[in-house]
Amino acid sequence: TTLMDDGRGNQHVVHVLSWLEGKVVGDHQFTWQLLFELGAIVARLGRSLRGFFHPAAGTRNLPWDNALAAQLLDHVHNLKNASDRTLSQSVLEEFRDTTLPTLRQQRAQIIHGDVHPYNVLINDDGIVTGMLDFGDMLHGAFVQDLANVIVDFLVDGGGHSGIIAAFT
Repeated sequence: TTLMDDGRGNQHVVHVLSWLEGKVVGDHQFTWQLLFELGAIVARLGRSLRGFFHPAAGTRNLPWDNALAAQLLDHVHNLKNASDRTLSQSVLEEFRDTTLPTLRQQRAQIIHGDVHPYNVLINDDGIVTGMLDFGDMLHGAFVQDLANVIVDFLVDGGGHSGIIAAFT
């Protein structure tokens, strides 16, 4: 346990429970090998979590839980642009009516829920060494973890290249 300055003059108590070697993926160029390893580690994590359950697992209401996306319909009116409102309404209704029923039929379990370029560590050779931030775990369809990984690694920006650039 130690105190750390956040760079704005605020002190915070920090507890380090363990240490994983590596640097966050988001600061590096994605390679085919890295993307393959990322898929493998998400699959291994899913297999390891299969059968694990905690009574609080189904009680979390996280805004990024795909199963709760239809709740965003209540907020579409807050979008300033009319075309954004129309598009959002259409996409969310389609998700609610078509995707969500299928998602509910998929194998469900505890999932990481937040695998993105700044929660995955790699070593100097570009090999995945671990994952961070298990604070967003939830009970949901296992395919959600894969879908979220694909989306989070598709986007260019933030110092990383994204899957799209790796495929071109």
